Amino acid sequence: MTNKHMGARKVRYTAATFASLHRSRDFRTFFFAQVGSNIGTWMQITGLSWVVLDLTGSASKLGVVLAVETLPIMLLGPFAGSVVDRYDIRRLIVTTQTALAVIVVALAALQSTGQLNYLTTLVLSFLFGMALAIDSPARQALLPELVDARDLSNAIAMNAVSLNGSSLLGPALGGLVVAWAGAAWCFVLNGVSFAAVALTLWAVRTDTRRAREDAAAARPATKIADALRVVARTPIMRDALLMMALVGIFTYEFPVTLPLLARENFEAGPTFYGLLFAAAGAGATLWGLRLAGQHVHDRGALANASIVLGAFVLVAAWIPHPVVEIAVFVLVGAASVRFMALANAAVLQNAPAPFRGRIMSLWHICFQGTTLIGAPAVGSVAAALGARWALAVGALAALGAGVWGRWSHQRERTSPPTLPVQ
Repeated sequence: MTNKHMGARKVRYTAATFASLHRSRDFRTFFFAQVGSNIGTWMQITGLSWVVLDLTGSASKLGVVLAVETLPIMLLGPFAGSVVDRYDIRRLIVTTQTALAVIVVALAALQSTGQLNYLTTLVLSFLFGMALAIDSPARQALLPELVDARDLSNAIAMNAVSLNGSSLLGPALGGLVVAWAGAAWCFVLNGVSFAAVALTLWAVRTDTRRAREDAAAARPATKIADALRVVARTPIMRDALLMMALVGIFTYEFPVTLPLLARENFEAGPTFYGLLFAAAGAGATLWGLRLAGQHVHDRGALANASIVLGAFVLVAAWIPHPVVEIAVFVLVGAASVRFMALANAAVLQNAPAPFRGRIMSLWHICFQGTTLIGAPAVGSVAAALGARWALAVGALAALGAGVWGRWSHQRERTSPPTLPVQ
């Protein structure tokens, strides 16, 4: 192949990778605002994890804090999805982002004045979760309103890059801020990022041509039941949600396991904890960009992605050397973004517009709401057996989800929908 042809091929690949950003000004605006907000959120997670460990010295109590934050997601999730389907998404997100900013600034004020205690942390985490229960499915449901249908799979992959790639900088910056200036500044900076998203969204134009009339007329319980029936009749959405639930409960509890791993197994502080997240973020960013430029494959790729994720987490659970551990977490990040992007695409691309908010609230329950169960469970394992065994439990869960997904895919091979993959 000549240099000219290779150059042309690289140009086409780059154009495909960033297609949604190039063709949609509104998605481009939203994307970069989200990058800043996600970095701020990871800084908050890093700071809060360290604050709770300092206050209590208990991994299980840290798990309780994370579980309390997700309690509203489990309790309000489907009803929050009904709200998303009924009201203007842009205005809704502006409201929730403003509420989130107020909550984290309050957290910063209490921490900086020495008034923050474990009970107050639980209360603020619950309020944060209430706003997040509406905000997260709303942001997911917004994507199809910002891009054309041809660019939706690319936008989903780029959104995964934003979510996962932010951990390249967020935890590392959070660890440095905690070490140099104190955790309160992590909360302040996250509050600024929420406010920036709220302001940016006023410049975004959304497509309001969605079927809201039937959703607005139905009773909330009926609307939720209808969404569940749609998921049950669509095998690819059903399987993706079930696999995400299992991985979400046991595998994605890194904010619980990694601080303890850094402190007890590697005798390190918040900087090393941040580096582990940053390594995963680097892998997620690189592989997420590769995903964005690819085409479609069969849904069996989702099961394979879960198996690969489980394998890498299992290796990470028993690595004794800190430098090698950081390198393995690069692979964990790459496998994680691949699994998450495939599962997200399976749900969002197949969700009918009138049910999109409710179905994406189910996704959010499986992705983040399951922390209500997983954080205390994994925290208890970490407290009783150590962080390495807690990571191993998460690895086995991802392996089990992948094996089940392959079995389900083989059972229903009759014309399965396709979804974007590597």
